[in-house]
Amino acid sequence: MPISEVSEILLQVLMSLFPEVLDSCPSFSGLTMPRSASFAQRRRAARKSLCIIMTLLFVIIGFYLFYTTQDHLLGHNSTHPIVFLRRMYAHIQSQSLTESSLFDRRSSDGFAGCIVVKDDNDRISEWIAYHWLILPLKYLVVAVDPTGKTSPRKIIDLFNDTKKYDLGMEILLWDDADYGHWIDEELDDIHKHRARQKRFLAECQKYHKARNRTWVAVIDPDEFITYNIISDDDRDPERKHDVDVFGLMDGTNFTEFNYRVSMQEARRAMTKENVLGLKTVIQYINEHRQEAPWNSEPCYLMPRTLFSAIESPPDALYDSGVTQYGFDPNKFSTLKYFKHGEKGSWFDNHFGKVIVDLSRVDEKEIVHDMRNIHSPLDSCYYPFRFYETGLLRVHHYLGSWEQYSAKSDVRRNREKFDEAAFVNYGTDFQLQSWLKRFVDIVGVENSKHLLQHSGVIENPRSHLSMMEQPDYGYIRVKPP
Repeated sequence: MPISEVSEILLQVLMSLFPEVLDSCPSFSGLTMPRSASFAQRRRAARKSLCIIMTLLFVIIGFYLFYTTQDHLLGHNSTHPIVFLRRMYAHIQSQSLTESSLFDRRSSDGFAGCIVVKDDNDRISEWIAYHWLILPLKYLVVAVDPTGKTSPRKIIDLFNDTKKYDLGMEILLWDDADYGHWIDEELDDIHKHRARQKRFLAECQKYHKARNRTWVAVIDPDEFITYNIISDDDRDPERKHDVDVFGLMDGTNFTEFNYRVSMQEARRAMTKENVLGLKTVIQYINEHRQEAPWNSEPCYLMPRTLFSAIESPPDALYDSGVTQYGFDPNKFSTLKYFKHGEKGSWFDNHFGKVIVDLSRVDEKEIVHDMRNIHSPLDSCYYPFRFYETGLLRVHHYLGSWEQYSAKSDVRRNREKFDEAAFVNYGTDFQLQSWLKRFVDIVGVENSKHLLQHSGVIENPRSHLSMMEQPDYGYIRVKPP
């Protein structure tokens, strides 16, 4: 394991276990004194050094004792110390949100969502369960692209079963007729898909706004929202970008110096607070709603990070903490893939995605002929921002070649897959503990039932698309 990865894990564990102790020590700044320093200044510097050394010594001794005597509490024995350290951090995270009284599955305060699926049954249950826990996702509209061959209805019905699972969610399944989409036969397949996406996103936002919902997530089934906490593989803010990003972002506040500084300060604060394990996204936004960017950006752009198809070794899979319950981490993109593209790179990650506060959007702004799904409103900025200014980010999972090729899409081919499959600019375990937390809240058996389709690529019953299958009942909308 690289020393940078070890230091990152150790830092997170220390911040989780000993926040008060670490806060009581001054920072490393000021430890190197100039020759002209007074005796009192040198004595204060010596005290700073002694405080830090004693804290680190205390942590090291405590960790050694804990490792040698308590490994069995986490369900492991004779583990390598570094592997154990990483598991201990995952264990700490798994307890935080689970034990927090702030998580209320019956609360109506949460996110809405709009998502288009096309042969995504192997992904959609993981996507719903994850965002139910993290955002939390409360209201979801799923549009089915009928040019695909599989319907997600059986999965949606599971999550809608309030008597058995009581997740407090409302999920609707829409076909073309439900949002008035008609197919323009003069368009090629790519532009037909984009036209469907745009009309659906407009009608979905109108649907949620009419019901007084606030934040709505506009992402895809292979994308997962998380906090953009600081890690050791962050991009150097001063490093030159691979495209002229200043030209791309002209007219936005993303390039302003004061904005960039304030967003980086907010990221440092959320990292120190260990917000990942303590708060849902809606709780964090509500706590800071009077501050930028939440009070100034109703269309909030999140940078994306691509996660490649490089598979993880067995010990990393085991660290998810769910094999003890009979789950196979290989069935979940968020538990299997940790190698990612260069954070902040345009070529690896492309456009970002948005969440929209509909309570601050005039309905007249919600139109079918939006620029693109990355900027669904005229008030949305150009969909690229400096990575270090994002408080949330989106993990974008390529998946295996089997997953990638199983989805009928003219834009997908082996060459494109190989371009992204082996990128490796770092390792990010940030989402590794979510399923353990989900199981702790929902229960083992309920979780198994809800997630039984995760990672399972279906063999279509027919070579025909759903709109061509007689028993599907597709209703073709006539052009206006």
